[in-house]
Amino acid sequence: QPLQWSEWLDCIASVGYPLKRLPYPIWKSELMKQVKGSQNNELYSISPIFTDDIIEQSKLPLFDCKNTIDMLKNTLIYCPPLDSKLLSTYFDYFIKSGFLNPPQTNKY
Repeated sequence: QPLQWSEWLDCIASVGYPLKRLPYPIWKSELMKQVKGSQNNELYSISPIFTDDIIEQSKLPLFDCKNTIDMLKNTLIYCPPLDSKLLSTYFDYFIKSGFLNPPQTNKY
């Protein structure tokens, strides 16, 4: 159940985290400024996927769960669609566990 990037951002915003949407080149420049030389930044490890070569070739990685789905096909377990309800569940857990700070404009 693929999710468009804009839908993903809408879901995160619906949980209460404000997002500023930028044109891709500006966003990428800001990302690179944040991670440059800082291996302590959480985004440092994924920054190589945003190289010019990958973008120019339109070969951004596609993440899927095919192997998981294949292994679950004979079980009663199913993967719900990624939507604001599921993201809210994830964010509830991340906030309660201390992994994320609660958003300023949400129920937390």
